[in-house]
Amino acid sequence: MGEWPGVHAAPALLAGTALEGVWVNRTAEYLAKQRGETRGPQDFEEPETLILVPLPCWKHLSSQQYRHQIEIMVQKTENTASAQREKSGKQPLGPDAIRRQDPRTEPSRTKKSPAPRFHAFHKEARQELHRLYFEFVAAFREAADRLRSGTGTPVFRSAAFRLISRSSGRSPRRSSRQGSS
Repeated sequence: MGEWPGVHAAPALLAGTALEGVWVNRTAEYLAKQRGETRGPQDFEEPETLILVPLPCWKHLSSQQYRHQIEIMVQKTENTASAQREKSGKQPLGPDAIRRQDPRTEPSRTKKSPAPRFHAFHKEARQELHRLYFEFVAAFREAADRLRSGTGTPVFRSAAFRLISRSSGRSPRRSSRQGSS
């Protein structure tokens, strides 16, 4: 862990200390530039102290127990990285090579995949959300077709629509102009 270059919270978490650094107020810098002022970035630097507090699930732990949990996490991270390096045969760049890199470098290719329709922790929950979504779409299309054809008032019988209505705090309503089907 002592070899990890760059800014990270592990040393502060393990020692139970605050993180101290410098924040550049880019908003003030931008506004000064808009006013035609010529000042350097150092003129907008402000000291910043970040006090780290335990995660809510670890609030009940003593500071010693909390730091022990952090040590376990750091060790697991190092072990996982070591196993991945061994499996892939790739070695890390090392602190000097990392420090030589330009932090503003952008990747030559970025991942361009569509965002998922739903974010869910469990596969089953995501599948249920998909099922309810498609049920809702089918009910909506059926209602739109009925409305267009003039065969009656659309009625939403979809469990998905009822679920969505309940979660939003609204209930499906009929206007007084609508007849029954």
